[in-house]
Amino acid sequence: MWSSLDCVYSIGADCNFLRAMGWLRGVDPYEPVLFWMGVTLLLMTLLLKRSMSKELESKQS
Repeated sequence: MWSSLDCVYSIGADCNFLRAMGWLRGVDPYEPVLFWMGVTLLLMTLLLKRSMSKELESKQS
């Protein structure tokens, strides 16, 4: 399990092999793009929350 952990966030020869084996068996393979989209969404949400809290603080002053 630990040896394939890098397949969560990157694309490599071993990861491509595992995805191909899953695809040949009829299983939709995991794509690291989903991971990076989730990270991007999380960061955007945190930045938006931070900027909104600063704006509310400035309006209350």
